[in-house]
Parts: sequence; C-alpha cells; structure tokens
Amino acid sequence: MLAAIVTSNLSFIQRFRSSIMLSIPISFGSHVAYSVPSLSLTGAAHQLQVDFKEGEHVFTSPDLELGTIHAINDAPLIGRLSFRYTYGMEGGVGSITVCDADYESADGMTLMTFPKDREDSSCFERASSAGFAADEIHRNGYWNTRSPLMPGASQIFRDMARDASRAVIAALEMQNVILNVRRMLPELPVEVYHKLCLVHVDGEFLCSYDELNQHEIKGKLEIWDIFSSFGGTTTFPTGTQFANVLGSTPDKKVKGKSWIALWNATFGPPAAAQCSSLGYPKDSAGNPFACNAGAANQVGGHVILGTTAQTRPPGSNDVRIIPICKKHNNVNYTRDMLPVTEHRAVVLTNYLN
Repeated sequence: MLAAIVTSNLSFIQRFRSSIMLSIPISFGSHVAYSVPSLSLTGAAHQLQVDFKEGEHVFTSPDLELGTIHAINDAPLIGRLSFRYTYGMEGGVGSITVCDADYESADGMTLMTFPKDREDSSCFERASSAGFAADEIHRNGYWNTRSPLMPGASQIFRDMARDASRAVIAALEMQNVILNVRRMLPELPVEVYHKLCLVHVDGEFLCSYDELNQHEIKGKLEIWDIFSSFGGTTTFPTGTQFANVLGSTPDKKVKGKSWIALWNATFGPPAAAQCSSLGYPKDSAGNPFACNAGAANQVGGHVILGTTAQTRPPGSNDVRIIPICKKHNNVNYTRDMLPVTEHRAVVLTNYLN
C-alpha cells in the first residue's frame, strides 16, 4: 500500500513538473531601505523562480516578507506578485505573451501587500498605473499604502512592481522563445496615423484611410484605427524563420513608409537602416542575397512565421511587421528569411479585419 502511495505521488510530481514549459529566475525587492515611525522596508532583494505553463495562466509568487508595519503591532509586511501570461507554440517554437510595465491592463504586474495573516486587508499596486486610488484608500481600516503616515510608500511599491515586470521581460529575452509583449501604441504623426487606419464598407475591408477619395462608397462606412490592430512587440530568437504575407500588397500602405514609420516609432531611434534578413538566404553558389541598401529602401514588411510566403485571412493574429528591403518584400519573393540584423517586430492583431 505504501509503495502504491509513493508511486502515485511520484506520478503526480512528474505530471506537475512536465506541465512547466519554462522557468526563469528574477530578483525582486526595493532598491533602498525605507523607514518611518509606522513602517520599515528592508530594501532586501528576494530571488524568485517564475514558472510558465502551457495555456493562459496567472503567475502568483510565494509570499515574501518586505518589512515591518510598526503601526500594526510590528506585524510583518507580506508582498505577493502576480501577472497574467499566455504560453503556446508558434512554428515549433515556444511563444510567451506578457504585458509591458506601461501597458494599462489588469493582466499586468501587480504587487499585493498586507499584514501577515491579514490577507483580507490587502492593498494593490500595479506596474502600469496607480489603479483606483479611492478604492485602495477606503479598502481597509488600518493598512493603507497611501496614508500620510507612510509618505512615498505607495510609489516605492509601484516601482517594485514595475521593476519586477521589467525583470521578467529581460529574463525572457534571454530564453530561446518568441517573446510577445503587449504595449501601448507609440505616438505617431497625424499623417502617418491616417495611413495606418483601415476603411471598411458593409463590414468588409476596402482600403487604407488615405485612399478613401479613390473609391465611390456605396454602403455602411466604418473607419478602424491602428489601436484596433496594434498588439505590441515580438522578439524573435536566433534562427526563427519567417516569410512574407501574400495578398497584403493591395493594401497600398504596405508599399509606402507608414508601416516602417510605425516600427521606427515603436523601437527607434535610430530608425531601421538595413534589412533584418541581410544577406539571407544564400544562393546555390554561396552568394548572399543582394539586399537593397539604405534606410530609404527598407519597408515595414508583413511577415508570418514559417519557411514559405502565405496568405492570411482577415482577423488573423499572427502577422508581424519587421524591416525588410524592397527586394525581400517583393511579391515574387516567397522563400524564408531570418532575423540577421534585427530580432524585433511589431505585432498586428485582427489583421485586415
């Protein structure tokens, strides 16, 4: 009977461990000590292991002792981190999606603090914003990170959440995974923004906004802005193959500079000055691909993961924008490319929809 229990427990542990797809270490804590009559923070760093499982999950850290609440009978102050992520596979490579520290979403990094054994008296600090300050102030009778008795404490906790968010992203960038980071749309000149907007008639994609005067509209007109399709950024690991999206060339803005302007606004300065797949692939004689040189010859190419150019249906969420030269962006180029000089791309969601 004992052997059966041990075997069962080992089987459970093996299943649990096998469900973890990736683990990364991060350091978490305040950079400086903090001390006022009502609260002390040690300023000590905690080492955490962040585990990622397949699917959509919320990571929750173990409870960490951050300091002492002198105003509550010297109760230990406990902190707990949490954030939502998605782990899947793209082109046979692990793909993780997390929120940037500035992405204003409940899915982003949150630091929950509370007196030990009083989880019902928690306060929350979010990496992306102060949250709903009034709700936090009136949540508890005695633990309030925004109290004048603890000047600056709320900002310290928010900075800790932001640092934790950045630490997770930095650690993931070192892994052999496709890293998708949800970000806010960067500021763009109005003339560029217009060219990125899409026009729909009777629910069907028609053209880009700047081409509207070239069409006679018969039906229900709708203009969709880039907010509806900017999904953030992607970092490709070395060796990730990608290819052109066929069928995007009727969208005239692909031929222009609007998409490269979006990439430049997201990642620059400096602006993209050379092809991401510079010199790849080589021909049968070993000669490198003759990319167009110079910033003026780079465009924001619509690409997907894989080795062969393909069409993508409207509504697809797997299209990216990455700088490639005009020769690579040609409709007749259907082979694969590699991130040689640039690994970063803009994510498009709800493609042409």
